[in-house]
Amino acid sequence: MMKIYRRNSDNFEVHDSQNRDLSWVESVYGEGFVVVDPGPTIDDLRAAKKALIEKERKSKENQGVIYNGIRYSGSQDTRVAMNEAVQFAHLAGISVFAEWKDDDGNYHPAHPVADVEAALYQVGLNRAALIGEEAGRMRVLIDATTAEGIEAA
Repeated sequence: MMKIYRRNSDNFEVHDSQNRDLSWVESVYGEGFVVVDPGPTIDDLRAAKKALIEKERKSKENQGVIYNGIRYSGSQDTRVAMNEAVQFAHLAGISVFAEWKDDDGNYHPAHPVADVEAALYQVGLNRAALIGEEAGRMRVLIDATTAEGIEAA
């Protein structure tokens, strides 16, 4: 990381990529310098925005879908649990779960396997659309060369 030193009396700046300390600058250029915080780099801003974009997608995913009045989260844990439940139902030859606990903590007796399967399909479609949206934003982010461009992603 580059250090920037500025002499306040004449705004003379020294940009030091070798990360030397203030005493070196003053020994070469004289006294009166202060360290200037250059702020985050473009790479820092890009990394922060990338993390934010991913977090926003996962938050939207976790909201899930409503199918026949029941909310099914799109979180990874719920997707795995739904998939396992549907696979079990097919292997066991059942068409109704004796009880189903939804992602809001409510219980549903005699819950159709077909509803869980249809909800899982909708969750998958929703997730695919959100990943597509995220990919578009990431392309804008990768191409951005300014702080404003990164913020717009």
